[in-house]
Amino acid sequence: FDTFINNIKTTTLNDDRQKLEKIFAGMQFDLFEMSGGTASAYLAAEYYTVNYAALVDAQSEAGLVGGSAGNSAEGYRDVTAIAAEAIFPITDYLEVDAAVRFDDYSDFGSATSPRIGATMEVPGIDGLVLKASYGQGFRAPNMSDLYGATSFSAERAIDYWGCVQAGIAEADCLPTQHSTYIGSNPDLDAEKSETISFGVEYSFLDTWRVSLNYFDLTLEDSIDYTSAQDQLDVDYQTQGGNPNVVRGVLGIQSIAAGYQNAVTDVNRRTLDFALSTSYDTSVGIFSGSLNSSYYINYDAEESYGTGILYDATGGLGFPEYRTNALIRWEMGDAWFSTLNVDYIGESKGRISGTVWDSWTTANLAVGYNTDSFGTFTVGATNITNEDPILNALGEMVDEYTYDHTGRVVYVRYAIEF
Repeated sequence: FDTFINNIKTTTLNDDRQKLEKIFAGMQFDLFEMSGGTASAYLAAEYYTVNYAALVDAQSEAGLVGGSAGNSAEGYRDVTAIAAEAIFPITDYLEVDAAVRFDDYSDFGSATSPRIGATMEVPGIDGLVLKASYGQGFRAPNMSDLYGATSFSAERAIDYWGCVQAGIAEADCLPTQHSTYIGSNPDLDAEKSETISFGVEYSFLDTWRVSLNYFDLTLEDSIDYTSAQDQLDVDYQTQGGNPNVVRGVLGIQSIAAGYQNAVTDVNRRTLDFALSTSYDTSVGIFSGSLNSSYYINYDAEESYGTGILYDATGGLGFPEYRTNALIRWEMGDAWFSTLNVDYIGESKGRISGTVWDSWTTANLAVGYNTDSFGTFTVGATNITNEDPILNALGEMVDEYTYDHTGRVVYVRYAIEF
């Protein structure tokens, strides 16, 4: 009877569960004396297990629920890791640190991640510090990417190969909705990375600090989401040879999308600038910080699966400049106020040449801390009520870059016991 009931009931909600259990231990100790001080080391070990389940009802598994489809999925992972780090004060002005971590995953293998860095105070110039580091890393695919249940989406995409077969010119090939099944990939490998960084930091006038850092990151086997359009692009490039696109007499029956490891290495390079200061006056403490990032290069594929790369810097979603400024005022332990300003630089459509304006939002808050009776705060996010960047049809050009939330005024009270 229980099985019979389970087979006829349905729900639009998935039962997704993930249980993590971890044991961790670490130990720090001194090694030996060096010219700049005492060398020290840190050893750590951890073991954890993850149980994952994405459960749907029998009617959904059978594809009988409109608007969704998929099957239940379950997975298990246990990970053993050991790590070691050591700091060597070579001289009074030069310090070297080295670290290594080994991870062993039960579901797809093991990886070793080393790192070495150096920090040097420039002799004769007080406050000037140089930094450099090199490291290798990896990121394991998460459990939902490996074992998650398949879901349904009617994604809009252009079927260029279908247009060729129908004798329709590429310029006249329009996007339509396709039955897209977004699923996990149990064959995913881990992302691997190689990072080189250089930086300079200077402290002056007691409270001022400025820094400039350069990062060079190369990703191998990056875990990318492949959309219906990506799969159709591959189908066009292979002249209908993509097994993830299933065609029938009346056109496309289904498209299998989801997560895959990229076959082409990509490189990202950035410059990060930071400036901070603080002043204590008769009317309170004023502090401020400015953080800005400049993209030098951001590799992206011309079309998914081709391996042909281009620099996406300055394009929609990848503006060259992003900046955040923060000003804070504090009067004793009671009154405080913060003003936060976010700036996103302009971007340009790579094919259309359309220039999208820069975008600036500001958040303001004022509060009072009563100490024993909690903290009261009044504030507003997006205080100037800036709209997101829209196209000629009134649609958001990039929902991931520009927040679509208008001005939000709030009152907050918090107390700790």
